[in-house]
Amino acid sequence: MEKRKDRFRNRKIRLFLASLLCSALIWLVSNLSETYAHTVAFGLHFVNAPDSLLLKGASSEVLNAKVRATGFAFLGLSLGRGTIALDVSKSQRDGDRYFLSPDQVRFQLQRQLPNPVEVLQLENPGIYFDFQALVKKEVPIKHQLRIALAQNHMLVGELQLQPDSVVLKAPESVADTISFVATEATVMENVTSDIDVTLPLQQSGELAHVEYSHTKVRVYGKVSKFSERVLEVPVTIKNAPLGARVRSFPSTVKVLCKAPVSVLSGLSATDFEVSGDLGDGNQAQDGLLSVQLTYKPASVFSAELSGNTVEYIINITQ
Repeated sequence: MEKRKDRFRNRKIRLFLASLLCSALIWLVSNLSETYAHTVAFGLHFVNAPDSLLLKGASSEVLNAKVRATGFAFLGLSLGRGTIALDVSKSQRDGDRYFLSPDQVRFQLQRQLPNPVEVLQLENPGIYFDFQALVKKEVPIKHQLRIALAQNHMLVGELQLQPDSVVLKAPESVADTISFVATEATVMENVTSDIDVTLPLQQSGELAHVEYSHTKVRVYGKVSKFSERVLEVPVTIKNAPLGARVRSFPSTVKVLCKAPVSVLSGLSATDFEVSGDLGDGNQAQDGLLSVQLTYKPASVFSAELSGNTVEYIINITQ
């Protein structure tokens, strides 16, 4: 009997709670269906600034607007409202300043609100903008790529950059301080093959608010494996006295060549020139003649002389 009474009592409680919940929902729906007028604060962000101007700030970053809408619409605004985008390109000039009139602000705001919401009034008397003139400047790019080549490998020529310059857009006072833009520092170890990497340009410090025509650069270069070969190259004497015969001791100089094996195999001493100039007092002194490598094939990475002086004798012929 007691258990039956408890079940009956619990049933009555559940019915009461269900009725109370239904009543609350009906009241809520009824109230949310009503139309209200309230002031709502919208955050602002600004888009489409003129290319020649930098937007430094605005007179307000919050827009207070009185709007009329149903309770449901206000609930949606409170839950889903983010910021309103104001198109700065629609601004008008007022002396040295630019501004969006209240009518223009209201028009742009209304377009971004859902249909049931009507903008009644703005508390902001238009929005003024602080612009700074921008200039364009083209500066070279310098790479900060550090390469550690593997043994018996050489970089053929210089590393190339594509593109090798960048166009900056910045206030003139900032642009005047920038003479080049560097890439981010990068290290490549034990390099055995051609280099072809894309590096980002530095955009920190004074460059943080500078606009770039591009933000990356391709750095590339040819890497080749080389071998060594020693050639005996005859010494050529230049500007000998008329009627004189000049002999050098030794008559040849060893030249250490570094180049790909395919190139080394086809080299001969006649492909190089080692010479000394008797007409240069700095080269010919006390029976010694300074010599230097005056020609080598472009396909040879490097060529070094085993010595830079030779002895010489001048014989005057009758």
